[in-house]
Amino acid sequence: MSQNKQDDGTVVLKYQEKSVRIKLSELKQKSKYFEAMFSGNFAETDLKHIDLSKDIHSEDLFKTVVNFLKTGTIDYSKVSMNDLVGVASYLVIDKLLDQCMSHMKMILNHGNVAEIHMIANKYTLLDILPVTTAWVSSRFHDFLIFNDDFQDVTIEQMQCLIESRGSKFCSMARFLSFVGNWIMREKKDFVLKVAAAVDLIEVHEKHVQVKDQTEIKDQAEELNAILTRLKATGKDANGLDQEVFERLCSYYSNYVSLLEEGTSGNTAATDVSEKHRRLMGFEATTTLLGQIPTVIVLLNTADNELSQKELDDNGKCYEFLAFNSFFQQWYVVTKFMDIF
Repeated sequence: MSQNKQDDGTVVLKYQEKSVRIKLSELKQKSKYFEAMFSGNFAETDLKHIDLSKDIHSEDLFKTVVNFLKTGTIDYSKVSMNDLVGVASYLVIDKLLDQCMSHMKMILNHGNVAEIHMIANKYTLLDILPVTTAWVSSRFHDFLIFNDDFQDVTIEQMQCLIESRGSKFCSMARFLSFVGNWIMREKKDFVLKVAAAVDLIEVHEKHVQVKDQTEIKDQAEELNAILTRLKATGKDANGLDQEVFERLCSYYSNYVSLLEEGTSGNTAATDVSEKHRRLMGFEATTTLLGQIPTVIVLLNTADNELSQKELDDNGKCYEFLAFNSFFQQWYVVTKFMDIF
């Protein structure tokens, strides 16, 4: 809605049926968006009524933004920080954005770090993003995943955390345990979380930088219990994509098997040397022992092939580089037969 420009030096901002008159000079000073609108050759330049109904999602958010434009103060109690930062970014209200970032730094804690990290990442808030990134990556594996409030992160927040490598110091066993409990936190969200979980696990696999070292037997039992609960809940879940659900369950069952193999005493796998790491171009970190590879590279012989006799000769040792597709990892092994 619009009407011809008048000379009273004000404009009217509208949200649905709500209207607020504000000085044009004040509006242009606070918002680069409105400064550009009323200073250039835009269709809106001659407007005196600006309808923000499509840009602002609630009356409370509209009142909060207008109050800041008029007084410079913010009431955070009735609006979400994500919505407020979104409007501040869209309307280029820099001082509002600065105050929001200062407020987020002040209230940052383990219960809200996932939400604030998602906001900082979504809107590229460079003043706070390094803080939340460091917080998440340093405490994801040993505190956040055990924090009850952290189990309430949304799917969008979880995707942001994992895609930004926030879980890189969390071992696969702990990550799978956390994801399983997160999926089953609220039964109403089960189907949507299952759909997201497979991608989350695959992304985490690419970035994880630590191995499962201790209490492997206990971890296997814990993951097996989670798998049992997942299957039981999945039986009664309406609209569940069975193919995706089976893929999710296979991650847990396969990893339980690998953890159980890790207690068998097989010590064939060792860290890849710096030379081989540079040679292959892979970021190699060890996880478990006795894993089944899909690619094997012979390192210390000029022969391209090994004879059957050599393969059968347990007394003969070679150095192999073995690639595990499940963990996306390379390993140096000394006996060919030890990697099966």
